[in-house]
Amino acid sequence: MLVVPRRSRTKLWVLLVLVVVVALLASVSYLIWRQTVPGARVTASVPRFVGQKTPLTVVVEATRGRVATASVRVAQGGKTIVITRYDGAAMPRVELPLTFEPTAAGFREGAATVEVWARDDFWRPWRGQERAAVTFPTTIDLTPPPLEVAAATPYILPGGAGLVVVRAGDAVRADAKVGSLSFPTFPMGPQGTRVGFFALPYDIPSGTSLPRSRSCSRSGRPTSRWSKASS
Repeated sequence: MLVVPRRSRTKLWVLLVLVVVVALLASVSYLIWRQTVPGARVTASVPRFVGQKTPLTVVVEATRGRVATASVRVAQGGKTIVITRYDGAAMPRVELPLTFEPTAAGFREGAATVEVWARDDFWRPWRGQERAAVTFPTTIDLTPPPLEVAAATPYILPGGAGLVVVRAGDAVRADAKVGSLSFPTFPMGPQGTRVGFFALPYDIPSGTSLPRSRSCSRSGRPTSRWSKASS
């Protein structure tokens, strides 16, 4: 009598288990990949010192998907204020131009932090707690630098040149201005003292008070003073 051996189901079960394991690993790997995709990228240039009106430009780009919301906030002493916000249609790239006015927003002089918050619409298994995408430490400087014209060439003929000496404290720049012309000064001597040359156009009106000195603080806030020179 011919005996037919029974088919073994072991291989079938092994194959089924392998298929299930591969499917689970693929699903977990996919979820891990989506979770580890970086959030929105932020490009911004925030100066170390900001004054009364400081223009800022913040660009937010989605790594995957599109930018859903974005905002720029300033924090100081436990107080945080939203300076600008984008809640429009989701876009791959959002640009946020703004002018930061600390006094109008109720901030005082001193250290502060500019925060950029952004969220994209790319799905992730776990969102987690929202936080700032990037922060920029800065200092609010609202006090103009002191400026005193210590000496200047008293009488100058049109087409001639003169010398001006100013005391500008901790100003980062001080210029001698003649009409629309600007002449730089340079640190020399005691702390805060700056010296520079200036020239008069040949066609400058007679009797014009010259020159006008102008200094700028670290945040760009200017101070102007007139000298006693004349043409």
